[in-house]
Amino acid sequence: MKDILLELQELLARLQESDPPRRQKWSEWQTALNESWEEHRSYLFKALLQFTFAVPEDVLCNRCMVKAAVVKCDMCSSARHLCQGCNKTVHGTRPFHDRNAIVNGHYLPIPVTTSLGSNGEWEIVGN
Repeated sequence: MKDILLELQELLARLQESDPPRRQKWSEWQTALNESWEEHRSYLFKALLQFTFAVPEDVLCNRCMVKAAVVKCDMCSSARHLCQGCNKTVHGTRPFHDRNAIVNGHYLPIPVTTSLGSNGEWEIVGN
């Protein structure tokens, strides 16, 4: 107990001897804040792009677990990544889900009227 009291007294003495912190002006504070953000902005932006648009390697369909996933639907909680067949099955009854398809290695939004055909091409469905 005495050791803790001595440490606290020493700490208090050092704090009393040190100069009080200088108060920053608002403009200085804003400049420091912007500089801090500038250092981290590119990292945060890259992380956001990676999370949102990058396609993970070798993703299997969450429904059939056999074929490669070509569509991602953030509105489907149990089957987020789907192959072309499962996408047609699931979204035939859920036409208003916002889906993203793998195009040139990135996820891009696709219209509700679009699906990947058996020939591997995107086609309009359900007229």
